[in-house]
Amino acid sequence: MSPSVISSLIAEAKLHEARTGQLQELFRVNLSRLHHSIHLPKHEPERHLLEIVEQYVDAIPEFLNVMMHKSYSGIMARSYQPLVTVIRSFFLQPVNHGIEERVDERLGMDCLMHQAFMAHRFLEEINDKYIVKVGLPILETRHMSTTLIIHDLIGDEFANFLDQSVCDLIALMESEGMLAMPRNQVSDSEVAIAG
Repeated sequence: MSPSVISSLIAEAKLHEARTGQLQELFRVNLSRLHHSIHLPKHEPERHLLEIVEQYVDAIPEFLNVMMHKSYSGIMARSYQPLVTVIRSFFLQPVNHGIEERVDERLGMDCLMHQAFMAHRFLEEINDKYIVKVGLPILETRHMSTTLIIHDLIGDEFANFLDQSVCDLIALMESEGMLAMPRNQVSDSEVAIAG
């Protein structure tokens, strides 16, 4: 699945949301349970939350484009391809492990929010590992605080399940030697930078 296909899925989900208002309604119903540190405008707070989700989801094709470009050359080239494959897989198949019915019954931006959450969390965890090993992240991202908001929007129980799924996947990748980390010094120019 190419970044353009994921972008098409996102465009379809935005149209679905524009027609149904499904995710905004979910936000409206659950506004009172959001963490007190999340400050929203008094007028149409659910619209503001939708914009946050849309920007968060829109970042994934950009991440993939940058990583695919970096996968063609440089010391870290072979590090990128397995990561691109995993991020694509989040959008190809629903979350399983006994909760698939919860994801399957959700359409549009709600479902993409879950998939993007997994992709962002995956990149955050991978970045942590690369920083320890080679001193630099594999992809510069600027969405950590947004990930905390998205976690709250998803809800602790399900977000924690998704988080644990990501950690289990990374542990599996490590045990199978799928995380190729360069042995040489890596320069700043080797790091992919995305919005």
